[in-house]
Amino acid sequence: RSLARSLTNTVVHWSIILGGLKAHASALICPFRRIMLGYTREAKVPEIEEVTRTKRVLVVEDQAVDRLLFEDSLKTIYELDTATDSETALARLDSPSQPVIDLLLLDLKLPRRFGQEDTKEEGYRIIEHVLGKEGGRSPEIVVVSNYLTPDDRQRLYQLGVRHMLPKRVTDEQLHATVAGALKPAA
Repeated sequence: RSLARSLTNTVVHWSIILGGLKAHASALICPFRRIMLGYTREAKVPEIEEVTRTKRVLVVEDQAVDRLLFEDSLKTIYELDTATDSETALARLDSPSQPVIDLLLLDLKLPRRFGQEDTKEEGYRIIEHVLGKEGGRSPEIVVVSNYLTPDDRQRLYQLGVRHMLPKRVTDEQLHATVAGALKPAA
């Protein structure tokens, strides 16, 4: 019964163009996540203070499926913005006309512009830009990547990034990490 509710509530329509023919497919985000992660029960959303509903998260992810999974998991708790490449992310972070970003959920391996080759250096470029800003506060950063080496972890830690997750993360892990990163220091 809850699976049927999830199916009807989380259908995203994609247009796929193959060989000049246009076909429509449905991507079932929540069931897809459950199958990928090997569980079928409803995710429990942790108790989150009402004040977090006003927090704004920028999801920087070039892979459409991963971006939709993160959005689907966080959209009922936080205000979300998205970027698919480092140039778009930096423009959004530096825009004075846009609301302030409280947390950056960042795929480390990104293209400079959408459609170009992915490199980890683009993710590092965003982190160094955000943490190197003079004046004002910088957003918290949560790095999501399946390709973190021990050297990457050390470099991220030296830059000041304390929150790292694999991309194949459960809703509970994602919510707990994001809420922990946004929690004010005591």
